[in-house]
Amino acid sequence: MLRIIAKWWGKLSYRWKHEVDAAKDDLNAGLALVLAKGREEEVKEAFADADRIKEHIAQEMKALEEGYWECEDGHRPHKEELTPSDSEGKFRCVKDCGKDVRYLKMSELTGKDKYEIEKELKDARTVEENKRQFAEGKKKEVENGHATAEHFKGRASNNREVSDRLKDL
Repeated sequence: MLRIIAKWWGKLSYRWKHEVDAAKDDLNAGLALVLAKGREEEVKEAFADADRIKEHIAQEMKALEEGYWECEDGHRPHKEELTPSDSEGKFRCVKDCGKDVRYLKMSELTGKDKYEIEKELKDARTVEENKRQFAEGKKKEVENGHATAEHFKGRASNNREVSDRLKDL
């Protein structure tokens, strides 16, 4: 009688262990999927940021080719919005700042101005590239998260299969 109870208890406790492990594996798979979904949002945001930076660079280059007025604070008033500041033909910004304005056009820039603009563009392109690399890294994390979820689902299935086979012993 003792052996029968011991065998029954041994089988039950062994099945219990496999069922508990299967439940833990299901939880781990679910957690991996939740984390991967959160990273998917980061990937979308990073790629969108990189695209916005690229678009802004293109807009700035187009504006420089066409030429525009810019004050010391970065405002870009239209020619009609400028007020003469003195007899030398300089203009002031009519927006809240009232600072001096200069005309920027790539073909008319001095060497120093061209260097500064090219440096800013290079920095912006570097930021864009860093955003894309960050997004690619997060994209790999998403793929790893999905692979981890599949791994845990497989383990849970194996644990349940072992438990079901023990039932028939």
